[in-house]
Amino acid sequence: MSNVIEIAKKAKDASIFALQMSTKIKNDALYKIADEININKNEIIFANNLDLENAKLLWEKGEITQSQYKTLTSTT
Repeated sequence: MSNVIEIAKKAKDASIFALQMSTKIKNDALYKIADEININKNEIIFANNLDLENAKLLWEKGEITQSQYKTLTSTT
């Protein structure tokens, strides 16, 4: 089974499980995720910048299209 299919099945299972949780539990989880993103924002931004640099190199070498590159660099 491909990795994408496995991830999709796990996401579906998780969504069914999440439907059974109380709003408080779901909100607490979302707040924890937001806290972790905030704590790690510098590392996330650094990794994103590396991805953008690599995408630019791929575009310059013709390995991705300009449209694909613009999609990756879009901020909206």
